[in-house]
Amino acid sequence: MAEEIITSTNAETATDHEYNASEIQVLKGLEAVRKRPGMYIGSTGERGLHHLVYEIVDNAIDEALAGYCDHIEVKILKDNIIQVTDNGRGIPVDIQADTGLPAVTVVYTILHAGGKFGGENSGYKVAGGLHGVGASVVNACSEWLTVDVRRDGHEYEQTFRRGDPDGPLKCLGTVAEGVTGTRVTFKPDPEMFKDTTIYNFETLEKRLREESFLNAGVKITLTDERELYTPVLEDGQEGDPCYRTEVMCYEGGIKSFVTYLNEKRNLEVLHPNVIYLARPCQFNTKVPACTKEVWTTARFSQAVIDAEVDALKELAGNRETVLIGFSGGAQVAGLMSVLDKDLKVRKLVTVAGNLDHEAWCRQHKMPMLDGSLSLADFREEYISIPQAHFVGENDAVVNPFLTREFIKDPGRIREVKGASHAKGWDAAFPAIWEEN
Repeated sequence: MAEEIITSTNAETATDHEYNASEIQVLKGLEAVRKRPGMYIGSTGERGLHHLVYEIVDNAIDEALAGYCDHIEVKILKDNIIQVTDNGRGIPVDIQADTGLPAVTVVYTILHAGGKFGGENSGYKVAGGLHGVGASVVNACSEWLTVDVRRDGHEYEQTFRRGDPDGPLKCLGTVAEGVTGTRVTFKPDPEMFKDTTIYNFETLEKRLREESFLNAGVKITLTDERELYTPVLEDGQEGDPCYRTEVMCYEGGIKSFVTYLNEKRNLEVLHPNVIYLARPCQFNTKVPACTKEVWTTARFSQAVIDAEVDALKELAGNRETVLIGFSGGAQVAGLMSVLDKDLKVRKLVTVAGNLDHEAWCRQHKMPMLDGSLSLADFREEYISIPQAHFVGENDAVVNPFLTREFIKDPGRIREVKGASHAKGWDAAFPAIWEEN
């Protein structure tokens, strides 16, 4: 046994018993979350309370990124119960081989379980949530939680209480052909959130609006059903009492956010021709070059870039443009700029941009995009264009290291503190706009 050393510093904390294997505890299931929730949601205060909503919404956003969801509804019900509904594919309900449990039960009861670990062989090619903890953590932090799944022509329901299944998965009946999606309803556990269990509408609205800007074309509806309020109409008269509702859908992505800021701040528009580029083919599915087959390995192919160039020329005409590329849209913007000399690109701006898909695939251990062009082949020409790059400090999807390695010019890179791939950018966008 090691010799005990008692000093004035440790006198109050020193122990008088043995430290051996019997002292080592192994937490099972979701015990770890309930004992140390701050490790998973940041805090058990107001910030952590709202974080529960973001985790469920992020799962719906991943369905949108995969091309299966275009509407997410978030409701604050009476007693501060949260309900999130999407029209995605619905969480799988068939038996998961390793556990012998329905997949939806596994997702909500086992940490690091999800459909986003398998790269090209998984249910998602790109996802904001990569750790498989979001759904189970929300469940662990809830007094009760119910998941309703519609898929394969049926509706299923699974209920939980403080993280544990409250009965088996139930089939509630049939649904109309083509109806799919997931609805998650939960009540935060007051045993864990002792400071407050009251949701702030403005806090949720701000975050969901950010999600809407970053995921162009996805409709997000936020409704507060805790009490009725009386709206003031444009003519100054009072309208009929109703629930407060905000509907957010921005086809222009970051460009729409810039327009929103200009209107909110009553700012003069200095550069009217700013073009936002999302991931290739995300919102151009009607273009022949943009098919789901192309998205897998040929998302940066010559055909895709040509289609994007044609769309840009039609939109911008002969005017100078500032191209703002988000995520894979950054590489699209770069390839467009170096491959078509007729484009009048005044400046390139990237936000959480994937500039080198080969390096990105290696980092995430995913198959290479063999059918795609690589911006790395045109690097010298690319870096000659005026540009600025905004990276998220906590971006696990496109690590800031990848951008720094590709650009090799710290003066062109701005790190946004606290930002991940799809979160924390709302405060940074004004600076991005003013700088460019």
